[in-house]
Amino acid sequence: AVVGIDLPGHGGSPDAADGSVAALADGVIAAIAQTATGGPWILCGHSMGGKIATLLAARSRDGVRGLAGLAGVVLVAASPPCPEPMEEARRQEMLGWFAQGAPSRADAETFIDANTHRPLQGIAREAAIGDVLRTDAIAWRAWLEQGSRAHRQEQAARLHVPALILA
Repeated sequence: AVVGIDLPGHGGSPDAADGSVAALADGVIAAIAQTATGGPWILCGHSMGGKIATLLAARSRDGVRGLAGLAGVVLVAASPPCPEPMEEARRQEMLGWFAQGAPSRADAETFIDANTHRPLQGIAREAAIGDVLRTDAIAWRAWLEQGSRAHRQEQAARLHVPALILA
């Protein structure tokens, strides 16, 4: 079975206490604890979720409780454990979308269009736009100002689970 988990502050999930990378990872562990059915499982993460999945694989390696059975990770266009390469003008544009709280629909559409290989259509496009519109402003800003800039290379080194990386 596939179980979708929204990162704290994204989709339908309440925001993490401080929006930090560690708090996002803790939120995913809590969600896993609520949905795990036992046996081996694979964690898949996209974009910032990929960075979180990588760090959870490191936590699993280190014996952190709640991650037993992790058999591998799938990283889809994942943010790297090092600072994400991003032009400062792009970062400021995306921060501006949430300066007054929630973004406009046009801003959400711009984000989706800039982050998909092919234009999304119909229900898939509306779902993606809806997810951006429901994103908590604190979580959005924390990712752009801190999480995407976080240095976690040492923590993520020498993972002991298979990884499928789709870029």
